[in-house]
Amino acid sequence: MLVVRHHDMRIAGIIISLLCLFIACRIEIFNQTSITQLPRPPDSGKWRTLAYNAAKKAHENQFKSNNGIPPQSQLTHDQQAEVDQKFRDRHGAPEANRRDADFLRFVSTWGLLQYLAAPVLLVFAIVHMKRRQLAYGSAFLAISVIALALLSYRDYYGSLGW
Repeated sequence: MLVVRHHDMRIAGIIISLLCLFIACRIEIFNQTSITQLPRPPDSGKWRTLAYNAAKKAHENQFKSNNGIPPQSQLTHDQQAEVDQKFRDRHGAPEANRRDADFLRFVSTWGLLQYLAAPVLLVFAIVHMKRRQLAYGSAFLAISVIALALLSYRDYYGSLGW
């Protein structure tokens, strides 16, 4: 039979609380600094990030083709500057696209973990409240409610478009 001590449950609750807080805060920070915002509209399809180097190379090849430049030849400095400017105008800065890709990776891993961690923390809160450990129970309850509210409002899973 598995014996769980009160001290062990408290430590596990604290760890899960910190995890839930970290995930929620990190996603909110990403959401403020990213191109892609959560929640995403239901008709937006899959969350795609730009494969920056491949897209830039394709844009450069298109420029060469449109201007009659052989594909294997190098562009002049002015031509390269023109290609780079048109690409930035169309696709944005590389930092923004990398940040979007990082946001997608974080939501698709840690954000989905929140779907498991927040309900577990809610159970821990109920157990601590029943044991009259109100300080821990109240803290766990508040954090789990905030995490569950953000899960619901930001719709991490639904926003991935899977």
